[in-house]
Amino acid sequence: MRDFLASIASTTNVAISFHAYSQLWLMPWGCYTYKPADYSELLRVGNLAVDAIQGVNGLRFQAGTPPDLLYVASGGEFDYTKAQQGIKYGYSPELRPATELQGGFELPPSNIYPSGAEIFAAIVAVAKNAQHKV
Repeated sequence: MRDFLASIASTTNVAISFHAYSQLWLMPWGCYTYKPADYSELLRVGNLAVDAIQGVNGLRFQAGTPPDLLYVASGGEFDYTKAQQGIKYGYSPELRPATELQGGFELPPSNIYPSGAEIFAAIVAVAKNAQHKV
């Protein structure tokens, strides 16, 4: 994966790694309590993704860093792609459901299509609003 990312980093400005569950839109830094210099831009685009998700089915995600929303966590794709590969927009959406009581890692089949529609809308929002590399 490292070699693949290195081969596309000069022409890629967005990297998204999907996870479950919590209904969060996570971004750098996960491994530090401070924010990257361009955090306001990452958050702007992340909030557009969250708004797009809500526009599909009314489901609300929260955008932010792991330390702000969960806890300090190292090893995140978004940290690696930003720090090591220079990919500006690194995100790790934590898909539905919000809690273990709602299914946790075992998403009910009735939630698969709605989840896909929500995340597709979010990806489109990111693609339309992320600044392109020149």
